[in-house]
Amino acid sequence: PSRACLYTGQDSWTNGVTFNGKAIDERSPLLPRLLADAGYETAFVGKWHNDGKPWTRGFTTGGRCWAGGKFDHFEMDVTPWGGEPEDRQKADRYSTNLFTDDAVAYLESEHARPFCLVLAYTVGHDVFRAPPGYEGKYQPDEIPPPPNFIPKPPFRQFNPAIRDETVLPFPRTESSVRGALAEYYAMFEHLDENVGRLLKALEEKGLADSTLVIFSSVKGLSMGSHGIIGKQTMYEEGLRTSLIVRHPKLAAANPVNSSLVSTMDILPTVCEAAKIPIPASVEGESLLGLYRGGGKARERLFFSYHDPNRNTVTRAIRT
Repeated sequence: PSRACLYTGQDSWTNGVTFNGKAIDERSPLLPRLLADAGYETAFVGKWHNDGKPWTRGFTTGGRCWAGGKFDHFEMDVTPWGGEPEDRQKADRYSTNLFTDDAVAYLESEHARPFCLVLAYTVGHDVFRAPPGYEGKYQPDEIPPPPNFIPKPPFRQFNPAIRDETVLPFPRTESSVRGALAEYYAMFEHLDENVGRLLKALEEKGLADSTLVIFSSVKGLSMGSHGIIGKQTMYEEGLRTSLIVRHPKLAAANPVNSSLVSTMDILPTVCEAAKIPIPASVEGESLLGLYRGGGKARERLFFSYHDPNRNTVTRAIRT
């Protein structure tokens, strides 16, 4: 659902994707289509995890893709651009390296038109395994567990609306959580270095000063907090995600902004930056005003999630 919110600029209850596997409403706007209609080349690499395929949803080119589901970062089944399920192949390298390689190759190619590249990594998702060369880089006994760690998550205390990935046995122990965090930290240090490869490719191509770069995530994650290893919760760990925006010609008034923002805001932000009219049905708000030091910050955000497997709806208001 969060990916659908990013691509449509709409809430799940508007775009129709209230749970994994549901289709985006055909009436909803799609960021890649808006950009393609405005003359942009739209490229996609990485995890799709929406209905259809990226090349049927407005993306005009791209690299290898992964549909979604259970996987291992070392042995992911990836589909070549424009391929069918029978064309899937086992990845020959760690997922972060593979997707970055495809994205860098795209950036290094020649572009007759302005472009938008979406690179959707898979790391951060279980299974937690450090990439090659990073094994043992972080020692579990040197990593403190989260301050709100508990052995049993709330759904084990009769709250079935809390989602857990069940990748560690119950009851959770500080030792098992420390071990998972050691792998997790190694995955993200490696991710950080690969993002650096992308930025370097932009610089070497002479595009760094004219490219809007947005780094974000479609989900938060509990790593032992509240006894949970997983996402889809209304705790702070589930709601809060990273968001970094960079454009040298749109100098930020403040390096850090604590305003409430949403995944839905990415579509209108990109549209405004590209001087594309924002569709009236978009529920997100452009962040460029806040980025420049103006704009009106939200007072609150409403979140909701429907899980048909548990017949539950969880809700939260964040102020």
